[in-house]
Amino acid sequence: MLINVHLFIYKHHTISRKQTNTICQLPLRPQRRANLDYDIRIKTVESNHFELQFLKDVMLHIYSFAIQPEPAQDSEKEIRKKFDEFKDEIYKAGIKRYCITGMNLWSYQLRQDAIHLEKVVNKEGKMILDIKYIKTINLKEMTKFDDQQSINVTKQAVNAILKQLYEQRNMKELFGKGKFYESNINQEKNLQKFNVGYMKGFRSALCNGQSSPLLQIDYSVKLINTYTILKMISDLKWKFDKHEIYEKLSKKLIGQSGLAQYSNRFYRINDIDFSRNPQSMMEDGKTTYRQYYQQRYKITIKDLSQPLLVHYTKKGQQIRLIPELMLLAGITEEQKNCNQLKKDLRPILIVNQNERQQRIMNERSVLEQLMKEQNIILKSNSKTQAYEIKKPEIYAEGDIKSFPGGCFEIKNKFYQQSELNSWVLIYNDREQQFADIFVNQLIYSGKHYGLIFSQPIRLKVQSYQSQDWVSCLKEDFEKNGIPKLVVSLIDQKEDKQIYQDLKQYLIAKEGVSHQNVTLQVIEKEKFGAIVPKIVQQIHSKLGNQTWNIQKIKEISDNIMIIGIDVYHKTVQKNDSCVGFNAQFGQQGYANFTKTLIVQKGKEINRDVAMLLEQSLEEYKNYNNKILPDTIIVFRDGVGTSQINKLYQEEVVTMKEIIKQKYNLKLPEFAFIMVNKRINDRFFSQSKENFGMIVADRVVSSHFDYFLIAQQVNQGTATPTHYTVLENSTKWTEDQFWKFTFYQCFNYKNWCGPVKIPACVQNAHTAAYRVGEVIKANASYYLETKLFYI
Repeated sequence: MLINVHLFIYKHHTISRKQTNTICQLPLRPQRRANLDYDIRIKTVESNHFELQFLKDVMLHIYSFAIQPEPAQDSEKEIRKKFDEFKDEIYKAGIKRYCITGMNLWSYQLRQDAIHLEKVVNKEGKMILDIKYIKTINLKEMTKFDDQQSINVTKQAVNAILKQLYEQRNMKELFGKGKFYESNINQEKNLQKFNVGYMKGFRSALCNGQSSPLLQIDYSVKLINTYTILKMISDLKWKFDKHEIYEKLSKKLIGQSGLAQYSNRFYRINDIDFSRNPQSMMEDGKTTYRQYYQQRYKITIKDLSQPLLVHYTKKGQQIRLIPELMLLAGITEEQKNCNQLKKDLRPILIVNQNERQQRIMNERSVLEQLMKEQNIILKSNSKTQAYEIKKPEIYAEGDIKSFPGGCFEIKNKFYQQSELNSWVLIYNDREQQFADIFVNQLIYSGKHYGLIFSQPIRLKVQSYQSQDWVSCLKEDFEKNGIPKLVVSLIDQKEDKQIYQDLKQYLIAKEGVSHQNVTLQVIEKEKFGAIVPKIVQQIHSKLGNQTWNIQKIKEISDNIMIIGIDVYHKTVQKNDSCVGFNAQFGQQGYANFTKTLIVQKGKEINRDVAMLLEQSLEEYKNYNNKILPDTIIVFRDGVGTSQINKLYQEEVVTMKEIIKQKYNLKLPEFAFIMVNKRINDRFFSQSKENFGMIVADRVVSSHFDYFLIAQQVNQGTATPTHYTVLENSTKWTEDQFWKFTFYQCFNYKNWCGPVKIPACVQNAHTAAYRVGEVIKANASYYLETKLFYI
């Protein structure tokens, strides 16, 4: 059977600047005020984006190829080996230099006639290679178009050029497109005892700037476990029975990436199949896995009883992998908790701003020299205009102490004071001393901040069985009624099941706020300094304002701010969890939070419109039947390739709900896509860079902006990218910047700015708690409480 995979045909002459294959018409950038507020200051930074200029027409020719006998499509190493057998013949046919990407060949040399080559190789027998011309791309012309199809093709072409250049330097594309790493795994002596190595490299990819194409370059380090996944499985076999092994391995491996040593390709591990082993038949029913790897890769599998790892492709197909041949990318939870390993890895993983920038500039210089030969100029100037926004004022009843980086501390009274007269403290009867210390400290600290605690109902449990703890609570609730809060004191290492079962019972079934405190925290010498944080969490969970942020006068306070995020790595492996949080008013004086359990991997969901409808009803109930006049949605977790689907599935359905709920006058509405996992970097010599906006040069021709909201003490801050998909507001561009930054100070579990607006952080935390721990939607009674912080 011949492989003949074609790249989609792009007909250049049918596309004009006005034509686009996008469903949604992205809004234009709104007007930026000429005289910015006194609290917005212009500054100049440097970035990791460098202008690409094509001196003349750069023609790239694309070919499909077919090889017989058929190589494994996932093994680039094997495909290259077969191409090497025909190296001289391909050169004589006129293709002197080429790059293999997937099942296509890219070259500067044009050969329109098909190439058919045959050769007898001792080990392989007769080999056949067919190469067929598909199309030609003019890179210089292609960069003039800003529709998504043209951008995608240009990115593919530039990636093919980069891949060829990096291969000349013995670097391979791993972990995804545009990520190039040194071939060898570095194993320093101090890391060998932990079975950890690392690979150094760069992420180099084309991105569209406002007026020209840019090459984004970022330094990168990837950790690799140097012992096989089979070794991890074997280490657990003698400790646990089969059921426990599956549970332990699932937590350790599912969702992680594994490196196939035979192909240098990474696969995400979606499941573990204990019903099959290397001697099982493959899906074709003709060959066992053992035979396949022997024939295809000349690899003899030693352990024939090992289970198989399962990877799901984007099309839903299952690929089974051999643990013996796989290395785990990244490190395990046990390794993450090893203090010595963390200390040894710190200088490798955490690169300060100046060093990172120097490495990027050095890499740019190397690529510049190599690209000159391709008639491509890679410029060195990376200066970019930025804007520094002054942090908002923070209000509380008592004094507030400010710290560098925008952080603050409430010294005495919270913004709102309250009393807690009905609460339960549950603990093991052996931990009486811990309970006494905790209650005394909590009551004292609460009084200082304005949260007056009564003495709790104390429930002493005589066992460490979670069902006994739940039964004890049930008996108390029947006798004394449902309290406003339950506080549990448990051992962090030994009582994880108790913690999980208490969360499930209290949050999902009874609708009672729950605060857990570990015995290890109470044991610390500085426990007295930790208690205010616990008081703050309890105060927020009960629905009270701990502090308030400064309002923006030009923006209505009759506003609802929505955050949406999806958590995929749930305990129930077939599910994902959508988190939805709506904050009322700029200061978030009230909240509405819901979660949805959806099909695993489902990122985009029309049902968020239903949650919008429910949040509007809650807002109306809270505000004397008045609906908000402004709705702002921050949507996290979706890549740019999914914009069209996101717009159709969520934005359009939300707009339909809004039309149904309102009569004639519709509210101002904006829908903003939030991306945290990006490789954009901005370098400034200022000591503090939080509150920094970049909205020129490196952004698109539509409405988007970068924000560094948080201050980092080590390494380089990663900005968050905001792309506006819908905007009917009358806000200026700088008002969007300011509003987004201010909302990063509204997260009630951290006294300072967080990376993203508080509503998104709330949505993420709620989705995580429900998906990972509670495993069921929270009770109706907690929808207006921050039960998840």
